[in-house]
Amino acid sequence: MTEMSANREFVSPKTKIDRPLNAYMLFSLENREQVAKENPELKNKEISKILCQKWRELLKPIKNRFKERALQIKEKHKEENSGIHYILYKFRIFVNNNHFFRLLSENRIFQEKRKAKIKTITQRS
Repeated sequence: MTEMSANREFVSPKTKIDRPLNAYMLFSLENREQVAKENPELKNKEISKILCQKWRELLKPIKNRFKERALQIKEKHKEENSGIHYILYKFRIFVNNNHFFRLLSENRIFQEKRKAKIKTITQRS
């Protein structure tokens, strides 16, 4: 095992905490089944396009109801999971305090190696 992989601690899927749903996702969950029933021949990609178009055309008061619900869910999520941090690298990952620093240091190592590799390639040219 390499030094980096020996120190890595993975978060098991059971302990992973998802981000709270935003307003559009709440709207999509409520309406996806209905759109799918109305258009059984469409694939998920086309259904998503229809939902996106409906979201854009939605009246502000109705849209605001979804936004208020999303805000309530977000606040409740913050209260229940106060020690959780989300960071964005190549992909979104759930990190806890211990994992946060390890992943940051591993990301720095990766970036330094990548910069060195690019530097050697450009020096050769």
